[in-house]
Order: sequence, then C-alpha cells, then structure tokens
Amino acid sequence: MKISYQIAFNWTVFLLYVALSVLILNGKVTFGHGLGDLFYLIIVALAGLIQLIINLTFAHPKKEEFKKKNATVGVVFLIILFLFGLKFTFGRGPEMKWNGKVFVESKKTNKKLSTTLAKEEIA
Repeated sequence: MKISYQIAFNWTVFLLYVALSVLILNGKVTFGHGLGDLFYLIIVALAGLIQLIINLTFAHPKKEEFKKKNATVGVVFLIILFLFGLKFTFGRGPEMKWNGKVFVESKKTNKKLSTTLAKEEIA
C-alpha cells in the first residue's frame, strides 16, 4: 500500500493538533487568559476535528481529484497551528505574560520545589 507524502503530512498536522490539545488540558501550554484559555482549547479541538474529518473523507490515495488540494489543506491547517503557536508564546494574555518559556510550570510544582530546596538548606 502506497501512501503519498501529502496524506502523511495531513495526518502529522492532525497529530500536532491532538498534542496541542493534550498540552492545553495538562496545563503545560497556556494562552495567558486564565479561564479564557478554554475558548482557545475549544477552537483548537474544533480545528483538529475538522482536520480529522477532511483526512477521513477526502484524503484517500484513490481519489485523484483531491491530490493537489490535499497538500493545500495540510498547509492551511499548519498555518492555523502556527498562529496558535504565536498566541501561546509571544501573544500571551495579561494573566501570564511571555517569559521566554513555551511550557508553563504549575505553581504546585514550583511550591514543591521551593519546599524541597528549603528542607535541603536546613539539613
């Protein structure tokens, strides 16, 4: 079975949407708007769902008429993903400004780390 590079590219872009959704749910990526990040999660999930539907319905190796459009669809969704990347890095909201780090450390992790370091200094 021969899979074209366009189909593999589209599935890779879809997996990037899934990875971004998981990172948002885990709190590793934030858009800096607190509860407003839920809006961005919904938009990312909808874009991923649309990408999945397009992949399942149109992106078959047997459909010759869609081959040229197939790569275009993947590039469009990759550009949208890039715009989301800009939003959760340089364009973060007022609740968590851009500090040069893509992944956000939770306050619980920082608290545990500072507590552990304080105990080591005492000992």
